Amino acid sequence: MSCHGSDGQMLALEDEGFDATFSLIGASIFPDWRRGLAEQVRVTRTGGKACVATWRKLPGGGPFLVMAEALRAVYPNMAPPAPPEGFTTPDRLGAELKGAGLSALEIEEIEVVWEVPAGQSYFDDVRELHGYMGAYATLDDNERRRVDGAILTVVDRIATDNRVVLCSTAVLAVGTRQ
Repeated sequence: MSCHGSDGQMLALEDEGFDATFSLIGASIFPDWRRGLAEQVRVTRTGGKACVATWRKLPGGGPFLVMAEALRAVYPNMAPPAPPEGFTTPDRLGAELKGAGLSALEIEEIEVVWEVPAGQSYFDDVRELHGYMGAYATLDDNERRRVDGAILTVVDRIATDNRVVLCSTAVLAVGTRQ
């Protein structure tokens, strides 16, 4: 999903229509992340900037960490998803971005702090995001209720002063469309 309400792997936008484009923890969770990356580059004008941010390692950061722990609690035998191979290290991300048509790459690892309220307010802040998390999105309503309960258990366990604070490493890359 993009800000325009379309599929990020097939944007309903004109070629080279933007001076700058951003995929912030987006393309890496698409079923076909290379297609999403190609679409991002396609809509970036020649000479424009494209920024991609992804998690350094799975399950990611923030709500992805909470979801992974909750899913393990409810489904202990569920295999974790395989990491998108192009997004596992700064070098590999750089190679994928070059292959997609970006040059003059600047890539760095940064520490990200994610902070939200605990309890039911947690769901108010992140509920919509859950629908984009592959394993959760495939659950039926009853299974989702079970996982939601496990999420609240995780959130209650890790909360301090009714806040959840999680730190993770992200890879941030900016390149210029050739």
